[in-house]
Amino acid sequence: MTDLRTKRTRAMILNGFNALMQQKQFTKITVNDIAAAAFINRSTFYVHFTDKYELLETVFQGVLDQDAIDTSTLYEHPFRMLAQIKGSSLKNMIQYQAHDTEFVSAFFDFFVERLIDQRTEISELDKCFFIGRVNAIPRWIQRTNQKFNIFTDYDKLDDIFNQGAKHLATN
Repeated sequence: MTDLRTKRTRAMILNGFNALMQQKQFTKITVNDIAAAAFINRSTFYVHFTDKYELLETVFQGVLDQDAIDTSTLYEHPFRMLAQIKGSSLKNMIQYQAHDTEFVSAFFDFFVERLIDQRTEISELDKCFFIGRVNAIPRWIQRTNQKFNIFTDYDKLDDIFNQGAKHLATN
């Protein structure tokens, strides 16, 4: 069982980190920044987390647990699930960090790769194809200057995800 001091220190780290994530790009946040925001020593941070990526994953997991995000339809409607996350307690963080490539990469890794890995009924090859298709859509939007937003146009993007380029040609 975790003692009260450990819980309090973790809460201070999480609160300090959450505040930093709305003031500074994730790429530029250091462990020293997090420790200072939490009023702890750098070495104390490492007692609780191995790095800022593990801390970010802890924040993401907390959102899944607290905001009751429905992950059951991830395989069929990944962009709908991402939109639910955008409307969660992460909303302000996502808005601020939306252009930070390290944050976006960690976001997709956690919410797509980790969640799809939990689906034991799907083969490893199908999981890899799924991850590739999900990652391809934001890249396609960016490379071709599409007007889609992954958080508001989720129904259309889920259609494109499920139907592929053929869907675009018929609409």
